[in-house]
Amino acid sequence: MLPFNFNALFCVIGGLAGLFITLKFSDSRIMILAVAIASTMLIDLIMRVTNDEVQDPILNPEAGGYIRIPGLGPMSFIPIWIICIALLLLVSLAYFEVV
Repeated sequence: MLPFNFNALFCVIGGLAGLFITLKFSDSRIMILAVAIASTMLIDLIMRVTNDEVQDPILNPEAGGYIRIPGLGPMSFIPIWIICIALLLLVSLAYFEVV
């Protein structure tokens, strides 16, 4: 079993597209990382909102991209958008030179 699904690959492709587009127009490393992470999260949320095949699409791992973390029990599937929020917080802490 893979530690991610193929929807997560689509999210990563969207993040790479945001990264390359921002790389062309910006010189700030923090801005490039923030836009790449935000575009990954946006692709995942669009997939989740437009998925009408499952109940509770925001947290259901089958509705969008997820990463499986072994050893967490029943909540071993973490949605991409939650991981992206954590990464955006870390990038913002680096921007304000807290970390």
